[in-house]
Amino acid sequence: MIKALFLMPFILFGNSIFANFDRDKYENGEPSAQYEFAISIIDRQPKVSEGLIRIAALQDNQKSIHWLKQNYKVMESQLLATLINSHEKYNAIYSFGQLDNLKKEQLNKMRSIGNQGDINMQYLMWWLYVNDLGISKAEAYTWLKQAAGNEHPRALFSLGILYQYGYIVPIEPKKAKNLFNKSSDTGFNLATQFLKNIELIHKKLTH
Repeated sequence: MIKALFLMPFILFGNSIFANFDRDKYENGEPSAQYEFAISIIDRQPKVSEGLIRIAALQDNQKSIHWLKQNYKVMESQLLATLINSHEKYNAIYSFGQLDNLKKEQLNKMRSIGNQGDINMQYLMWWLYVNDLGISKAEAYTWLKQAAGNEHPRALFSLGILYQYGYIVPIEPKKAKNLFNKSSDTGFNLATQFLKNIELIHKKLTH
């Protein structure tokens, strides 16, 4: 259902709008491509666009989070307000200026630190992929699983998002909810709020 919703703009606009970004990346749920596509249709399909930006932001895409932060409507949503607050808490050191020109030697040093068990570095490697900063999807996913296995709060939530929406992995709502609960149990408020939203959506569908 969710993937079908994301594919709807292709039917409406055809292939012409894909000149400036990678269609395959968008279809596979890569956050940077979701953001680029969302911006390209924001004047024609604002609701679809904003939905994509929210999902990319939930995956920790910085451009999407910045867009939401600049949007005056964001504080009307408790989920988005929590997202902004969690971003500022967990990602203050992960600015574009620090990480957008990483050299091979720097990446290798970061890999070494991650392999030594630093869970923040393990998550950062995933974060680099989410923001299209030089890490492949396959490598990033390995780091994310490692960080989640080590109970990094944001990594648990991010892995849950993948299972919730079927990115990289199959859609598995039960597994996603379990990961959200584990993240929430660590005190990660975004996971707690996301769980509340899931319950609200379920109630609307069943009543």
